[in-house]
Amino acid sequence: MQTFFWMALAGNLAAFAARTYQYYRWHVLYALGRISQDQYYEVFNEYPLHLYSFRADRDVVEYLKRHARPGASIRTVGGGGDTMIHYLSGMHSPTRFTSTWYLFSTGLFADTLTIRLREEFFDAVMQAKPDYILFVYYSPEELREYTAGDPGVCRFLDYVDANYILEKEFRDGRMLLRKV
Repeated sequence: MQTFFWMALAGNLAAFAARTYQYYRWHVLYALGRISQDQYYEVFNEYPLHLYSFRADRDVVEYLKRHARPGASIRTVGGGGDTMIHYLSGMHSPTRFTSTWYLFSTGLFADTLTIRLREEFFDAVMQAKPDYILFVYYSPEELREYTAGDPGVCRFLDYVDANYILEKEFRDGRMLLRKV
């Protein structure tokens, strides 16, 4: 029984090592300086191949570090990397929401609680008037179409149309809008 246990453990460790070798090798190469930061980040996929794109978040952050005034605020709409953008850019979120993907998720969109939270989110953003709004996954036009003219979404997008202009587009369809 003891021999079987040790053989099973060794087999599982060998299988784990075989499956994850390239993953850990990639990190070691980067840590040793054998590959550049850009090469290291190439392993991360973008939407729609992967739901989260660190490279796209990094592009947004680098742009904001170069162009945003000190103390500026940003709010993402429909994204999942909100906290990463806020942390890396040093910009604060003008709302209590740390992520917004669930407010626009297909499976949760019509849920009563989600509707209430989405309205609270819209009201908070319109009251705070952030310097930037970043649309992730959907442009404002695509969001309007995707939500089939939801009154709350339309009210918010009408506010955005009247008060923000397109500043820059990024990989995987992200759109950064700046307050006018």
